[in-house]
Amino acid sequence: MNASSGSSQTRNKTRLIFIFKTSFHSPRQSIPSRTFYTERQPTESSTKRLALQAKLGVSIQASLAAFIDRSACPVSCAAEQILAVFIQERHALSLRENMCGSNVFLRVLWLFLCRAIASCSPLTADRQANITSMLGQQADRVMALGEWEERWQQNKIGFHQPEVHKMLKNNIDKVLNGRTGVRFFFPLCGKAVDMKWLADMGHSVVGVEISEKAIRQFFEENNMTYTEEPVPAIPGAKVYKNSEKNISLYQCDLYAFSSSIDGQFGAIWDRGSLVAINPADREKYAALIISLMAKDCRYLLETLLYNPDLYEGPPFFVPDEQLHSLFGSSCDIELLQSVDAMTDLQRQWGLDKFTQNAHLITPKSS
Repeated sequence: MNASSGSSQTRNKTRLIFIFKTSFHSPRQSIPSRTFYTERQPTESSTKRLALQAKLGVSIQASLAAFIDRSACPVSCAAEQILAVFIQERHALSLRENMCGSNVFLRVLWLFLCRAIASCSPLTADRQANITSMLGQQADRVMALGEWEERWQQNKIGFHQPEVHKMLKNNIDKVLNGRTGVRFFFPLCGKAVDMKWLADMGHSVVGVEISEKAIRQFFEENNMTYTEEPVPAIPGAKVYKNSEKNISLYQCDLYAFSSSIDGQFGAIWDRGSLVAINPADREKYAALIISLMAKDCRYLLETLLYNPDLYEGPPFFVPDEQLHSLFGSSCDIELLQSVDAMTDLQRQWGLDKFTQNAHLITPKSS
């Protein structure tokens, strides 16, 4: 790191810590930066709480500095992770009734952190080189469609989840944005139970999947009748439909599908599609997804962060920076959630860290 970048990092830390401190001042009274509220009577309980609050204040300040210093941490993840720690500690301390501004306060802090980090932490040349190197580890990895079909035939589907995905549940309100009867698109849908969950809420679902077995299992395992018919516009393709729940699943190559087949969509849930396609196809994939987005579309996307030196995929490593390269020119991108998703399965892959990110991607207003 040269002298100028070092001084820039120092200014960044100073600015964020300043925001942290000043954000905790009530408009009616002066509150120390490491004290979230005051007690009328200095009881033993209040003293203990104040000590815990002081500890929390120090940990958040340290997090602000650490995340700015960590070159391996994507800039867009920093505020989300700090806020996650903050919310966890806040509930642990039972401060719901005592914090100034309650949920409004959290939103303001979140906004300050996002803006500060985005504005004062540019993507450095070293960071860009690091991302390019990491992407290069999987750039030539290819999974043929036949390999995916074979996995379904051999029941090697560890990627399938028997329950509705937590990231979809946690962020469904932001995806719906007050709308009802939304048309959802599921790329590489498999037999995701998320589709029935949304259909039961009154939304319609269109999915694309290469495996006929996966599609039939979806309907059969959910005790749903279905019809089967050819798709004239796609040679060899079929569409399986349940009219009662308004679910249509196309069995075909994803790239053969288009808006001319079944229109555009008000929402897209991409739980394991972008991370499953061949890395070399990401630009083609992004172009398809954008073409399927209606003007009010809200695209919920899960991506995975890990060290690609340790595992070749799939699922593949997709850094936040690449999302901006793929979608940033025509869409706004917001990080909604970032969680440590490390399990024994990832340890078997040889990984030591594994992070799931949820992004909300929406068309830019013209």
